[in-house]
Amino acid sequence: MIDIKSILNEFKEAIIREVKEELREFKASVNGTLEGFKVAIISMEQRISNIENELRAIRAELNETKSYLIQRIDETNKRIDETNKRIDEVRVELTQRVDETNNMIKETNKRIDETNKRIDETNKRIDEVVFEMGKMRAEIREAVVARETLGDIYTRLQKLEGAVFKEAVNL
Repeated sequence: MIDIKSILNEFKEAIIREVKEELREFKASVNGTLEGFKVAIISMEQRISNIENELRAIRAELNETKSYLIQRIDETNKRIDETNKRIDEVRVELTQRVDETNNMIKETNKRIDETNKRIDETNKRIDEVVFEMGKMRAEIREAVVARETLGDIYTRLQKLEGAVFKEAVNL
């Protein structure tokens, strides 16, 4: 009779060989895949390392740019402060000059008012003098007319006197 145990053993060994063969193939396939993953992981690690280096360089550049910008902002703020200070100084100076000019204008206006008063007084005196001169002219005309009249009268008197004395001498 056929020995079942030996058939079973052979059958078992055939299955185990098959399974071992498949395991070897599977192991080889897994090893190949793992090698692919290993290569991919190494490539990724190199890329991550490069990216990290680039990030460090970008951060360093950003820090330099930030420092530069902060320095420029500080310098600009200083210049703005200095400009504002100069503007304030000029504003104060201009305010003083405007005040001085306004005071000079007030003084000049006072002088103009005083001069106008003196001119008005002088014009009034001139008007009075002109009026007095008009009166004097009238008086002078009257005196001239009176003189002419007196001269006329004197001439007539002389003629009368001459005529009277002539007749008295002829009598």
